[in-house]
Amino acid sequence: MRNHEDEILLKAIAKQVKRIRQSRKLSQEEVYLDTEIHCARLEQGKLNITIITLKRLCDYFGLSLSDFFKEIENSGE
Repeated sequence: MRNHEDEILLKAIAKQVKRIRQSRKLSQEEVYLDTEIHCARLEQGKLNITIITLKRLCDYFGLSLSDFFKEIENSGE
């Protein structure tokens, strides 16, 4: 069972994944074809992403995990 703070974090991660993907002008399908990671459920905040999957996405986007989370902190989410 997720608590409220977990939900907030999952939604912030979801928004960040979507923001990064869109800023690189990539479709969810393109990300899937390149990484075999389904972004749709991640971007809805309905899937509890593993750190390994998040690391793979960050590598694909050319970001470090720390930069990924810094952006979340800076956005105030």
